[in-house]
Amino acid sequence: MKNSNYISAILVLFMTNATAQYSNIERTTINESDVPEEVIRAQRMEFPGGFVTNWKFHKKQIAVDSDATYYMAAFKKAGRLGNYSYYTDTGKLLAYSLYMTRFDLPESIQNAAMNNLNGSVIKSAELIDLENPKRMIYRVRLNSDGSLQYIYFDNNGNQIDKRKLPSDIHIFI
Repeated sequence: MKNSNYISAILVLFMTNATAQYSNIERTTINESDVPEEVIRAQRMEFPGGFVTNWKFHKKQIAVDSDATYYMAAFKKAGRLGNYSYYTDTGKLLAYSLYMTRFDLPESIQNAAMNNLNGSVIKSAELIDLENPKRMIYRVRLNSDGSLQYIYFDNNGNQIDKRKLPSDIHIFI
């Protein structure tokens, strides 16, 4: 009985810690007038012709370094919604994220994802372009028998172990 209580306590602690990485970021919608000029200028330079639909201010509740705050622009690019860019308050681009349907994915990633779980269906995906370290990662949502699973791939269609992802990737998805 003691062992099962001990295991239960460890599981609860693990689950609390696992969800903390997602929930420790406070996201607030803000007006463009509240965004630093450097960030607006960087957005216009990085994504010319992109139409910003809204701005958000992200603040980590538990900050361990200088990346405690950043700005996110949700924008339309080439008439398509689902584009997100993330900046420091000085206008340094941290990441870009693009929502994708299964039909937008490169064929190599579609095939690798479908082979991962027999009978699975690709629901959607994101292309996450991290600036530091410079990496492009595809996050694919699979549904198999009502169970949702996330699988990650590099640009070449190679699956990436979730434990080997950059720790900050969860901020941008």
